[in-house]
Amino acid sequence: MMTGIQLQSKTAGGKPKNGVRRTRRGRPSLAEVANRQESTQESLLKSAIDAFAKHGFDAVTTSLIAENAGMAQSMVHYHFKSKEQIWKAAIEQLMRDLSERFPLAKDELKDLDPVSRLKVLVRRFLKMSARDISLSRIMIHEGTAPGPRLNWIAEKFLKPGFEPLDETVEEGVDAGLLKNLPIYTVTHTIISAAAMTYCLAPVVDATHGVDLAKSASMDEMADTVLTILFDGILAKPDGVGAD
Repeated sequence: MMTGIQLQSKTAGGKPKNGVRRTRRGRPSLAEVANRQESTQESLLKSAIDAFAKHGFDAVTTSLIAENAGMAQSMVHYHFKSKEQIWKAAIEQLMRDLSERFPLAKDELKDLDPVSRLKVLVRRFLKMSARDISLSRIMIHEGTAPGPRLNWIAEKFLKPGFEPLDETVEEGVDAGLLKNLPIYTVTHTIISAAAMTYCLAPVVDATHGVDLAKSASMDEMADTVLTILFDGILAKPDGVGAD
């Protein structure tokens, strides 16, 4: 009597009588292994982004990240070595996602005057902030006190991001189109208004019953922010801030 797996009867040549050869499962290919690792890393990063956005760096543990991803804590250390490394990887992932969703080539802006160019840049940032508030929430956690993580974000992402805004505002001032205000006050006011508006979307919903996650409300808020900002900084406000 056979136990376990029933073996097929074979012919003298060693082949199954029914002509079907059973295949043995071998080791996974390199491509399969890479796909599994990528899927694991993506799940861990998604969990990390959510945790850091909600709780901030100090309150998050690698155990929490792993648990929310349905994995063992050892997987975080295997793929990212430390909490700081997965935090950096999470920021980089957020930046890549935003750049892919809202690409902007410099050629698109080269023929625009400084005010029109600034409106395009600000509207783009408003939409980026509205689509995913995770980065803005992380920046609120990190931006309240100086430290190495804030310095890392500033050098790697914030300074290059502010550069086109600063340059455009400066050009607008030089051309007499914008009020001669300190550049940093203008650009930081713009960025703060755009980011904080959507971070506080639950407050808008609770007080006025407006869901900023809806496309129409999102555009309405973006138009209003642009109007208020540009009527405040234009040398001669034209009342049309939302071009």
